[in-house]
Amino acid sequence: MNVSIWALGVIGLTVAASGLRPPPPPLTFPKQNSRLVGEIPQNVKYNTYFYQTRIDKFGYSRQDKFSMRYLVNDDFWQSDNSPILFYAGNEGDITGFANNTGVMYEMALDLGALVVFAEHRYYGQSQIDANANYDYLSAEYALADYAEFLVWLKSESQWEGASQSPVVVFGGSYGGMLAAWMRIKYPWLVIGAWAASAPVAWFQNLTNCNAFDEKTTGDFAAANLACPVNIRRSWSVIDQLGQTEEGLKELSEIFNLCSPLESADDLTAKLNEAWVYTAMVDYPYPTSFLQVLPAWPIDVMCSYLNTTDLTDRQLLTQIAAAANVYYDYPGTQSCFNISQGEIGVDTDVWFFQACTEMIQPMCSHPETSMFPPREWHGKKFAAYCEFYFRDVGSTWRPKWVINEFGARQLQAASNIIFSNGELDPWAAGGVHDNLGNPSLHIIKIEYAAHHLDLRASHPSDPWPVTKARQYEIHIVTQWIQEYNRRVLNRTHV
Repeated sequence: MNVSIWALGVIGLTVAASGLRPPPPPLTFPKQNSRLVGEIPQNVKYNTYFYQTRIDKFGYSRQDKFSMRYLVNDDFWQSDNSPILFYAGNEGDITGFANNTGVMYEMALDLGALVVFAEHRYYGQSQIDANANYDYLSAEYALADYAEFLVWLKSESQWEGASQSPVVVFGGSYGGMLAAWMRIKYPWLVIGAWAASAPVAWFQNLTNCNAFDEKTTGDFAAANLACPVNIRRSWSVIDQLGQTEEGLKELSEIFNLCSPLESADDLTAKLNEAWVYTAMVDYPYPTSFLQVLPAWPIDVMCSYLNTTDLTDRQLLTQIAAAANVYYDYPGTQSCFNISQGEIGVDTDVWFFQACTEMIQPMCSHPETSMFPPREWHGKKFAAYCEFYFRDVGSTWRPKWVINEFGARQLQAASNIIFSNGELDPWAAGGVHDNLGNPSLHIIKIEYAAHHLDLRASHPSDPWPVTKARQYEIHIVTQWIQEYNRRVLNRTHV
């Protein structure tokens, strides 16, 4: 059984206008800080620390602690209860998120704020029991870590001048889910949350399980209509060649594999990964978040797949060239290593979460998807999870996140920004209606992929992205101003 966990000819395909490439932005537009471009520059640094915190926060059997890594930038900190901008770390090494969330540094410059990134337990250098088991791995534990940490950080003995500092929590993707949930569960600790690309409702039947693949297909079709048609055709060609030893050898040659292919499934899994992750990071300028990629990487990929009159051999040669945009755009690799794990994600740790709490149904319908057809079978997935984690144990809880955090039932929540990019395959699982609650800010961003708005300003940002980011910053600033008036009795930020 092949299991894909994504942080993740087309019949009746609709290409939304929002999937088309935008015109160039105006020559000049206001930016918070022009010296930060996309990713944080080398002259913006952070210091690394470790916080000792109890492993078991909800029981009484274990009193021992683990070391939670956190990163701090105090270049702009003005003390005197200035704001704290806090990133709720998600499923990976925290440095990757610190290096790709430049908007927090831009805001810190204007607000005189302290910037803090906390690493999620079990990820990066914040392991527990050398990750020999996952007994204490859940979103609830991570949120409790962050809450206890913030109380400690704001004490005068730890960070002078921060005892009454307002805290705004940030996060993207799963980190965005954590940011929103932290505001819901700990509103006395964080005054607001910027939850970018947060699929808080991709559970049970709340979101169409085909939405991810359908949107990815639409993104590729926006580059050219032949592109998803060719990708869809490639699966059957690869499958047919994979039936024989000679065919596997041919696939190994076409894709320049580092070692002989043993199963066509191994190759299709890597191709699937290339298409979906590129859709997530289809940014308007070169980046190195997941891989080193060019601007608008889907356009570059689809430039190899812009005609449908290809022989099977020609098709696979072009598919290999397109996939190489994701795996080796700089051209530094001598061969394609399909045994390499997913980039930027602690795969087994996240898979455990995906098997216990973060159970996000995925399927693919051939009428609207360029991917092989697949149905979502919850019981089969649960059985696979139980087998995979048979040595550490796992408990299938498909409804728990909805019961615990409410999904889209947020009438009583306040001060949360839910932003989603129109190019983002995860957007369908987000919050799109504030249900009449004016303190929930729903922001849909044209020409934006996965949490692009959390990245620093860039000259190539489409104008709607720049406008949305400025509005989001304005909202956060208002939260801080209101806190200052109400709690600190002062009128300035």
